[in-house]
Amino acid sequence: MLTTGAVLGERYRLDEPLATGGMGLVWRGTDLVLRRTVAVKTMLPRFGDDPGFARRFESEARIMAALHHPGLVEVYDYGVDDDGRVFLVMQCVDGEPLSQRLDAGPLSVDETLSILSQTARALDAAHRHGIVHRDVKPANLLIEPDSTVRLVDFGIARGPATTATTAHRVVGTALYMAPEQAMARTVTAATDVYAVGAVAYHCLTGSPPFTGDNPVQVALRHLQDPVPPLSDDIPGPVRALVATALAKDPTDRFATAGELAAAVDAARADPAVRAVAAGTAASPPVIAPRTQIMAAGAVPAFAAGRATADGQSTADGQASAHGGAGWGSAVALRRPYAAAGVLLAAILAALVWLGLRDGDPAAPSEGPPPASPTTTKTSTRDSTEGGAPPPTTPEPTTTRTTTRSGSGPSATSPPEPTPEPTLTPDTSTAPVEPPPSSPPAVSP
Repeated sequence: MLTTGAVLGERYRLDEPLATGGMGLVWRGTDLVLRRTVAVKTMLPRFGDDPGFARRFESEARIMAALHHPGLVEVYDYGVDDDGRVFLVMQCVDGEPLSQRLDAGPLSVDETLSILSQTARALDAAHRHGIVHRDVKPANLLIEPDSTVRLVDFGIARGPATTATTAHRVVGTALYMAPEQAMARTVTAATDVYAVGAVAYHCLTGSPPFTGDNPVQVALRHLQDPVPPLSDDIPGPVRALVATALAKDPTDRFATAGELAAAVDAARADPAVRAVAAGTAASPPVIAPRTQIMAAGAVPAFAAGRATADGQSTADGQASAHGGAGWGSAVALRRPYAAAGVLLAAILAALVWLGLRDGDPAAPSEGPPPASPTTTKTSTRDSTEGGAPPPTTPEPTTTRTTTRSGSGPSATSPPEPTPEPTLTPDTSTAPVEPPPSSPPAVSP
């Protein structure tokens, strides 16, 4: 069993263990020849006697040595020590596994999209060489202090024409495994796209899309169950992107990781996503009460009104013609009618008062003399034919008799009783205009 301080291939000293995977253990080591820090991956003891795992180490070394990308880890060496133990020497990355960061909870939309974009570009470099990773998961994504993402562990990576089985076993991590991989069908670049979508779902929600009591149950859920929808708090373009990546049918996903990276860039440029990233996303508006200045009688009128289409009311109980004029303007429209009613009432009161005054003999004389009680005015044109001047005798004065209920005859009576004359206004005098048919416009 390897321990701290052991030297492999007479060159690589093991300083401290960094991480343990499904098949190997990663150490921080020192290249004694070049005097640099390296990462040394050794096979777990229980797989030491399995030649298949040894070939897998060699395959990983060859695959990673052929790939060059800032999002991938460089391979320096591959060897077998004197005891037959195989090892892989790689670039040492001082980063935190994404799985460890997710232990604290979900990530922001902006950080999630940054991780997705870098992961997709690293995978695209592998896909261009015909390599499918087959085990994209948070534990295989290292986040450096400057937020650079590195994709590691190509231990089960294969070419696009291979299946996902080894000795009749499905390999991979069930929590992020594509349906075709779980069914041991041919894997393609879209298989890695599905895994990236599952990682994105985990970053946004704090848990993978499907969980279960065992890997088989989880794999079946990837095959059969619809993906639980993301929260509405996540912008629509991001939700659509994740849904496309997690499509059950590989032909419904992004065909390559390059297409996924382009979709991530488009989502990050969306105004809604940029607003969320900047912390300025529009939240539901809070409507504060507005202060209104109204006439004294406007409140009862408003209370009698009914709501308009936009939730306001009009003072006359009818819906606003504009659907949103508001009760403040409706009160203003009612003011001219109220003023016109007051004016009309004043005119009627004046007419009644004049009528009572004319019937009261004790009322003092004001203004012009009362109109003649005669029903018609006698014209003098007929008596002056021939140019003779009209007689200068004064016009006889007619005395009116007014009888009140319960009183006797007046002090002066004509020689013969005559019926009380009908009082009509003299046509020579301008009559009082009746109130207009419509209320006049009165300024409030």
